[in-house]
Amino acid sequence: MEKLKGFFAKDKFAALVGAELLELKEGYARVRMKVTPNHLNAGGVCQGGICRG
Repeated sequence: MEKLKGFFAKDKFAALVGAELLELKEGYARVRMKVTPNHLNAGGVCQGGICRG
């Protein structure tokens, strides 16, 4: 688990989009991210890779 926490902490994409790791346990991770206008596609919808990642 610590290895995964370290990986997430160094993940540049997670930092770019503002993703925050809240909880991590076997088979489960909870991440929080505030959706901003920068996360929206041309149709005004949150980019799928961000919302479902």
